[in-house]
Amino acid sequence: MTEDSMYEKPVEISPDSDLVGMTREEMAIEIYQLRKQVVRLAEEVVKSEMNTWQVQTQHERMEFLVKESRSFTDMLQSQAEDLQARLKASEAIQDDLATAERTLSDSQAKLDHLQRLSHIGSWELDIRSDVISRSREMMSILGASGDLEAPAADPAISMLVHPEDIRIFESNVHHSIADGVPVTFSCRIVRPDGIVRQIMFSADVVAGEDKKIFGIATDVTPR
Repeated sequence: MTEDSMYEKPVEISPDSDLVGMTREEMAIEIYQLRKQVVRLAEEVVKSEMNTWQVQTQHERMEFLVKESRSFTDMLQSQAEDLQARLKASEAIQDDLATAERTLSDSQAKLDHLQRLSHIGSWELDIRSDVISRSREMMSILGASGDLEAPAADPAISMLVHPEDIRIFESNVHHSIADGVPVTFSCRIVRPDGIVRQIMFSADVVAGEDKKIFGIATDVTPR
């Protein structure tokens, strides 16, 4: 039944109803009070519906946050697994590097030992960095002390070449560098203690783009 039909249909009032004895003013007051009550109840219904909507909205928001939290957790878990895998790979690389360093150290020790036994020294000239490196046996042949690496502004000086034989040393080294061919030559050196020794040098350019020349030296001074 619609609201309009309710007002169209006559309302039957029971003889026992309190409305029978009311005056028109009292009935107006009663209607006013009832109307206020209806309005209050309507407001409570609306408020209840708003609360229900808010609770529903909050519930949906919580569900969304839970889903986002799970996605974020999954992402963190994935990143943690990726970092763990990288860490294991890094540890493996470190192990390989440590093994390579031990192998290099062992090889260097064997090379030094063989050079001492054969009395053959080795040297390397890095053209780009202008640094000359000398093995321990090479330093022993030169009778020199100090660092194995030294500035090579003049390699002949680093190798303690005799002033009269510097041109022999430099021309052969320059020829090897310019033409990329091995050279073998003999020249004198003057050790720091003043002793002159005859040294046989061999040199060759290292293949590649490193611009290095590698050489060996042997003391061939007549006994």
